[in-house]
Amino acid sequence: MLEAKTHFEQVSLEVVRKITEDQLRQEEVDTMRNAPKEQWIQLCEQASTEQDSQRLLLLVREINELLEKKHGTRTKSNRL
Repeated sequence: MLEAKTHFEQVSLEVVRKITEDQLRQEEVDTMRNAPKEQWIQLCEQASTEQDSQRLLLLVREINELLEKKHGTRTKSNRL
C-alpha cells in the first residue's frame, strides 16, 4: 500500500497564535492610520498655520467648543 503524504508540515499551536496576534496587531495599526481624524485635530492643524488673527480666533473657539462637548465640560465664561 502507498503511504499518504502531505505537502504541509504540522505547525505548533504557539506558532499559529503568534502569527494571528501579529496579523491582528498590524490590522489595528492599519485601521488607526486610515481612520479619519477627529474634527478638533483637523482644526488644530489649520490653526497652527493660520496667519489671519480673526480666523485664528474663530478656529480656537471652535476647537474649545468641540473639546468641551467631547469631555462634557463647560468653562465658567461659557455658562454666563
